Amino acid sequence: MSGGLKLNIADSMTENVVGLLSLPLSVVPEFVINNKKIMVPMCIEEPSVVAACSSIGKFIAPYSFYSSSTPSIMIGQIHLPDSEAH
Repeated sequence: MSGGLKLNIADSMTENVVGLLSLPLSVVPEFVINNKKIMVPMCIEEPSVVAACSSIGKFIAPYSFYSSSTPSIMIGQIHLPDSEAH
């Protein structure tokens, strides 16, 4: 990475920093979702948000979150005007 925030500075701004995306990239290590332990990445400069999420994750870990989703219904299309070979 050239320019921008240095990793050692990001690490001093918030907890659990694992990289940079122009902001510190942290992880919340204690979320349990569908009975699986998940590390949730967070790209944020505010340490209290990461700390609060880590704290609540530890608190509610014995109870787990449950999630589900519907099948994908979106269809993507690409329009290429003037794409014929000349």
